[in-house]
Amino acid sequence: MALLTSFLALQPQIGRSCTRCIYLGPSDTVLVARSMDWVEDPGTEIYSFPRGMSRNGVSGPNTLSWTSKYGSLTCSFYGEATVDGINEKGLVADTL
Repeated sequence: MALLTSFLALQPQIGRSCTRCIYLGPSDTVLVARSMDWVEDPGTEIYSFPRGMSRNGVSGPNTLSWTSKYGSLTCSFYGEATVDGINEKGLVADTL
């Protein structure tokens, strides 16, 4: 049993994570790209939100609410939550 356990523990594992690439260029240029190397299709949808839109956290009582200062593009995951987004000034947020 110990031999079998050791054998299985030393087998190469297939990576199942997102891949990220970063380019550091001249004049402090930073470009970032990331894939969604997911095991199944998460049904990603892309949304565009204009600046000045009233928003809220949709998390029940006492949820946060705000008015957006900048327009943004976001990607949803399983139609439930935003996992990636960028605003018109270039601020990016990723959760995966």
